[in-house]
Amino acid sequence: MTLKQAIEKHSGLSYVVNQLKIYSPMGRKALLETKFSKDADFLKSQYEIISACQRYISTNANQKQLGKVFSILECIH
Repeated sequence: MTLKQAIEKHSGLSYVVNQLKIYSPMGRKALLETKFSKDADFLKSQYEIISACQRYISTNANQKQLGKVFSILECIH
């Protein structure tokens, strides 16, 4: 079941999703198409991945490197 399908069954989820204030249409579409899961092990593994990414991008050195990558990608685009 996708998040969009879950929202159709449980209208309260719509409120929660709207509180996320996702302004990008692509981001909103990606969120709504995401598999909705209640599997604790799957959710824990995904949380660990997100936490690792957040820790990586939160350091100044890595932010500088990511800034360089984004600059290069903007030139290519």
